[in-house]
Amino acid sequence: MRFLLPVALLILSPLPAQAEFGLHAGGDIEVGAMGTSTATVYESRTMGAFGLQLMPGYRTMGKTLLLGLMLNLRFHSQLSSGTTAEFSGRSFLLGPAAALEFTKVKLLVGWDIRARHSAKLTTSYSGSGLRFLVGYRFAPSISADLHLITTKYKTRYIGEEETNISDDPIKSTMVGIGLSLSY
Repeated sequence: MRFLLPVALLILSPLPAQAEFGLHAGGDIEVGAMGTSTATVYESRTMGAFGLQLMPGYRTMGKTLLLGLMLNLRFHSQLSSGTTAEFSGRSFLLGPAAALEFTKVKLLVGWDIRARHSAKLTTSYSGSGLRFLVGYRFAPSISADLHLITTKYKTRYIGEEETNISDDPIKSTMVGIGLSLSY
């Protein structure tokens, strides 16, 4: 429930009178790694992913700044073989984000305060992370983007059993390219 506080502050904050609805939506293809830094329990795995993003929010500062809530659904595929860890699955990331959009350049920073990765039928992970996006607008409202998404999972769920793994968390770092639409 701690993720509700930033969302409530964003919604209840006194925005200037010229603020209006805005939207960022996009898709991307990512490659990166997922695993622990010490590899005592799990080995790091090369991962590929396809992600979909949606960020409704408010535009202000002459429509240059978009403040909103980023929703990100990602489908992961483990590209390296191995039997120690199976990270293929899906992730859902949720958190506040801000996008600055200039004439040709888009910059987006987000804090994924709620990240959940479901690997096998009975295994999932929860944590938080950061996201960065740099885009180049090549058509009205359409940008080609570079993404960096880092997530640290500190809790593992196997069935109904919850395990704190904050001493050796599962880390995911993904870099991607994609297209996005801004309104």
